[in-house]
Amino acid sequence: MQEEHILYFSNLGYDMALILVDDEGNDVYSTIVPVGSTSVMLPSTLNGSYELRLYPGGSFYFFSDIIL
Repeated sequence: MQEEHILYFSNLGYDMALILVDDEGNDVYSTIVPVGSTSVMLPSTLNGSYELRLYPGGSFYFFSDIIL
């Protein structure tokens, strides 16, 4: 779930890398979301549309569009 610049998680059972990618394919923000986290605050300086990528490890990732 997203509220403004805060993403909320439930039942996060492993560390994940979170990366925001702009329309040109550039990584504009990245952080590690530790196991057990319930939320992460994204920088308020980021505004617009991004691709949100969540890497739990291995060779796959989850992705979605996000508007900040």
